[in-house]
Amino acid sequence: MNFKVKHAMTNRVVTVRDSAMVDEVFELLLRHRISGMPVVNDDEHIVGVITERDLLNLLYNPETEQGQVSDYMTPNALTVEEDGLLIDAVELFLSRNVRRIPVVRDRKVVGVISRHDLVRYIREVRQRVRFEMEARRQPSEALV
Repeated sequence: MNFKVKHAMTNRVVTVRDSAMVDEVFELLLRHRISGMPVVNDDEHIVGVITERDLLNLLYNPETEQGQVSDYMTPNALTVEEDGLLIDAVELFLSRNVRRIPVVRDRKVVGVISRHDLVRYIREVRQRVRFEMEARRQPSEALV
């Protein structure tokens, strides 16, 4: 079976426009209890990501409330396609220091996959396999 990114991703994703003010990012991160989000342009195409780490770098900059997200985001975001193989996403998590990867279809964000999503999905798959194996081991009930 080919496990695809779309099987494990979260499809409810919070994004922010590149033209938004940085203060909006603080509000979105806190309200949604997330640590980062994709940044999109007016066409809804992904143009970067902004994370708590990006915001920590702004701690001593008094001009941050006047800055736009595009001034502080990480451009050229690492992304995966929704129909991409899950093993490729796993390899990216193992080789890069990222917590989440935006999932795209035609450069538009359709979800996000995190390390937590992968752990949850692996657990679900393992439980399904165990259930199937146990079901096969059960003796068939004789028809009377």
